[in-house]
Amino acid sequence: MTEPDTSRSWLATCAALVLLAAAVRGASFWLAPPLELVGDELYYAQVARNLVHGEGHVFHEAGGPSLRAWRPPGQALTLAAVLDRETASGLDTSVHGAGRLVALQIALGSLLAAAAAVLGGLLFDRRVGTLAGLLVATYPTLIAFSHYLWSETLTALLLTAGLAAAVQYRLAPSPARAVATGLLLGAATLVREIALGVALACAWWWWREAPPQQRRRSLAHAGLMAAVATVCVAPWTLHNVRALDRFVPLSTIGWFATAEGNTFEAADWLRSTGPAHLAFTQRYFGLGDELARSDLARRHALAAIVAEQPLWTAKKAIRNGALLLSPDSYLLFKQSVGAYGEISPTVRGLSVAAVTLGWAVVALLGALGLAVARASERRLAIAVLAVPLLVHLISNATSRFRIPWLGLWLVFAALGARELPRARERWEHLPLGARAALVGFLAFVFGVAFPYFAEYGGRR
Repeated sequence: MTEPDTSRSWLATCAALVLLAAAVRGASFWLAPPLELVGDELYYAQVARNLVHGEGHVFHEAGGPSLRAWRPPGQALTLAAVLDRETASGLDTSVHGAGRLVALQIALGSLLAAAAAVLGGLLFDRRVGTLAGLLVATYPTLIAFSHYLWSETLTALLLTAGLAAAVQYRLAPSPARAVATGLLLGAATLVREIALGVALACAWWWWREAPPQQRRRSLAHAGLMAAVATVCVAPWTLHNVRALDRFVPLSTIGWFATAEGNTFEAADWLRSTGPAHLAFTQRYFGLGDELARSDLARRHALAAIVAEQPLWTAKKAIRNGALLLSPDSYLLFKQSVGAYGEISPTVRGLSVAAVTLGWAVVALLGALGLAVARASERRLAIAVLAVPLLVHLISNATSRFRIPWLGLWLVFAALGARELPRARERWEHLPLGARAALVGFLAFVFGVAFPYFAEYGGRR
């Protein structure tokens, strides 16, 4: 790890990376904009509109209940911040009506390049940081995703910035840096609950890397960081208690995701959708109460987990691991449902090739970077990345859930790219355990996740 670089040249480099990312994303949107909002984008756009119109954080489901806390509030609140009543009233299912929101998403995706550069510079050096920023700026899936209204782009920015703050704390511990880390990870938790696990991982890393005589201080600072994150989340939890008359820390969607991810098809358990999945979702959305839906999903999930024993862990590791690590991209999903209008087979083929090759390269380089990193940096990455692996093993999975973690992964991919000319030498000096982990990860990605995508496609 290196001390924070605040020189003008480094700040200029980070600014240039943001401008490059913005130019690439802007040009991509100008050349081939998505035409329609789909799926969860419609939820976030409607809630943002309702917030601007003074109705509060509510989603009016067609033919169903009005949902108060189906998802955490961070994404909708961020979108609402750039709307006024006139533009909010003009929102519909088209991207044209959501122009300000798309511009905001492009800006957030562009800032991710600087956040990754700073994180890479702190963990390793400016060369790695610059390369990480370039990877973020030019990675095909991140370029496409910056045009969408899903919450992953904002989550990625806040998580990557929060990790940079955590590393800065590790370099020079202080209460102020613990507070900064708590603020960023608390904000990220308001967008996606999974960020709370990252706060716990960082707290453990601070304690683990501190000299023995300083571990008590590290624990105190970790408690301060957790307290700040809790303060960020507490107002929304109180809102949920008032609105739902039940303790709901962030959202009611958690049990739905868990039930969805634990619904096994009798004919082929590797498939993530089918008659059993459809029957559950029809029952779920047929209920007219938000909390009744959550209760149904909890009962369904727990019963399914019990029914699949003793093979549940193995089945979920294979299926959800393949879904999470497949080369799929929501660019392909949007193309498949007509959100880009009519596209030629050539464009479709080029899109598949770009996202598949892009993930193959960064998966290989990221694994190499993780293997050759120093023990401290590797422990941080493993602790943080274990959070989504565990959560999405238990619940559901899709390639979209990989987006928030790409800032960190691309930092290690940048390290792997730097060490690529010395890969053979570094391989020979790796401990046996690191070699086995590297081979095992790559064998799963290329031997399981890639063939799974070719056979089943990705679940959205």
